[in-house]
Amino acid sequence: MSKSTDMYMDEQERLGNYKIDNKFTCPECKEINEQEKDDNLTDGQESEWIVGFRLCSKCAWYGQPKEILDKEEEILRSEVEGDKIHNPLKIYMAGKVNISDWRHDIIGGRRLRNHDYWDSCEDPYDNNNGKYLELDFFTYTGPFFVACDHGCSHGDSTHGAGRNNCVSKIPSKSEIFKHCIKQIKDSDYIFCWIDSLDCYGTLFELGIAHENNKKIFIGVDKKLKLNDIPICECGHDFSDRPNQVGKGCCHSGPKKQDDLWFVKQSGENNYYENHNDAWNKFLDWGPMKVSNKEKEAFVKTLNTQELEDFEDVKNKQPMSKTINYFKRNRKIVTELKKLYNGKCQICQQTFEKEDGTNYCETHHVKALGKNGTDTVDNLVVLCPTCHKKLHFAKEKEFDIKYKEEHYKLMEVEDNEGL
Repeated sequence: MSKSTDMYMDEQERLGNYKIDNKFTCPECKEINEQEKDDNLTDGQESEWIVGFRLCSKCAWYGQPKEILDKEEEILRSEVEGDKIHNPLKIYMAGKVNISDWRHDIIGGRRLRNHDYWDSCEDPYDNNNGKYLELDFFTYTGPFFVACDHGCSHGDSTHGAGRNNCVSKIPSKSEIFKHCIKQIKDSDYIFCWIDSLDCYGTLFELGIAHENNKKIFIGVDKKLKLNDIPICECGHDFSDRPNQVGKGCCHSGPKKQDDLWFVKQSGENNYYENHNDAWNKFLDWGPMKVSNKEKEAFVKTLNTQELEDFEDVKNKQPMSKTINYFKRNRKIVTELKKLYNGKCQICQQTFEKEDGTNYCETHHVKALGKNGTDTVDNLVVLCPTCHKKLHFAKEKEFDIKYKEEHYKLMEVEDNEGL
């Protein structure tokens, strides 16, 4: 059904930045039309064009074809309100599953632990079901664990869900297998962390990913990088004189052993100190890589305080993550400044600016450069004097007063897994 004038007039500004496909089939005569916008349209005609009204060149039918209406709805649904970044990239994290799993550290423990993937599967045997975890700049596609603090479903050969004595609704190993294959096929990228050589399921996951032409990044724990072993390339064993490998035979030197050489051929790979280092390298390697031009354009949008924070973190995490960090941080800062009406949480003082608003600054309790988070529980509103005291005063213990609404924001953030 076509939209009324009132409805499409409200949407024309939102749709003006998008190019609506000009090709459509006339619902009356079935003629296939492909038109370009006339440069001489009146304001009213241009408004109608933006929201999809078209004229059939054969029968003169005028209206909104279904193809264009569908595209219009898709655009409007895909818009994200506020500063939230929408990124459809889907990433699967391959690797062994353990208690206090490394994935929790990257994603955030509450986010993954509280996600209801298996509960969202009405029929666990139907591997087309299951809700993925949408995060700030990508969608986590798997694997998913059973939420249990006792560790019943963690350990050898469980994949985080296959054995549980205290949770009633649990998937079987065959269900996990089917779902993981589906999750890998749905993904754009596979991030793999290998910290143990007995990661048999991981090797299979990488095989599935490679077979389906997925982009693969493999981070290997440096502890698995073996030193030279006392065996010559020609096969002679020099265990009795390890410092003389190769002498007296072919002189080719010690043989290097790498049990992962075969699987490494499936994607980008290297050794890292820990999973966070590997993840950061993956972000810069993958589609979230930020060009110098994009970086320079973003830096120009930062205010003086943000520039100081930017200098602290720019070399400690991927640039894509840093940009996302600041965009999200701005939204939180705006909320808190409004909550406290620009007044300091320590001395309750402020001053009025020329535009009539109260001046204040925000302070990260734990500095961004020291892995502080961009969350409401790590931000306070301060006057310039108290802000400088927290940074430079010899005595840094101050009574920071929190409003009840601030605690409620923290609680909401925890519940949403932000």
